[in-house]
Amino acid sequence: MVLALIASLATGWAQAPRELPDAPQAQPENSAADGVSAMYLRPVQAPPKQPAFHWKGAATQTFSMLAVEQSFRMVQKKTRDHLDGRFFPDWIACVKNLHGWSDGDSIFTNYISHPLHSSVAGYVEIQNDSEGRYLQFDNSERYWMSRLRALGWAELYEVQWHLGPISEASIGHVGRPGTHTLGYVNIVTSAPGGLGLIVLEDWLDKHVVEPREARTDSLNKRRVYRMLFSPGRVFANLLRAEKPWYRDNRPIDWTK
Repeated sequence: MVLALIASLATGWAQAPRELPDAPQAQPENSAADGVSAMYLRPVQAPPKQPAFHWKGAATQTFSMLAVEQSFRMVQKKTRDHLDGRFFPDWIACVKNLHGWSDGDSIFTNYISHPLHSSVAGYVEIQNDSEGRYLQFDNSERYWMSRLRALGWAELYEVQWHLGPISEASIGHVGRPGTHTLGYVNIVTSAPGGLGLIVLEDWLDKHVVEPREARTDSLNKRRVYRMLFSPGRVFANLLRAEKPWYRDNRPIDWTK
């Protein structure tokens, strides 16, 4: 009986390869390119999936933007005059002095300039989003959820810019006690204003820029159209070392 069982198992192991469920099957010689039998070809592996969000790229580009903006502040005498003192106590004192709506800046600075730099921060988030960077303006849930994530990133940038450890409050002591130079206006309005500019630029890119690109073969004209109607995206492209007219969803010569 034992010998019969062993014989049965041996018969099962020794069955022909074609009877095994996952065994490679012999193919005709002409079934593969270059005359190589298909049973000897390795299966093609799918490319690795990109991460949903490129944190390293987003962090690097955001810090680069922060460094550029702080460098421009160093040109201002009012910033250089208040670089002394004790870093942590003076920074905390400035943050505690946040009060009121206005910060003394002009209407242009508060409601145009600051939303513009928030739009750049928002585009940094978008261009590091594996899906969002390919989306054009569209009244869809995918589009709006992508741009709302950009709003969140821009708001975090605004809070850091005004109150964080590398901020106007910590470097140059904007909002120091006895002054009224640190208000809620930019913290509240800049990121939503930046979102509005992002949506406007997306709309213009789809309904104004792209149709004009389709009507000309001049690459220089296309470059001008893209930079003229998308200033926020221009600066965001430079932060990732791309040409200012770069688009993720179409090359400059897409109609050729």
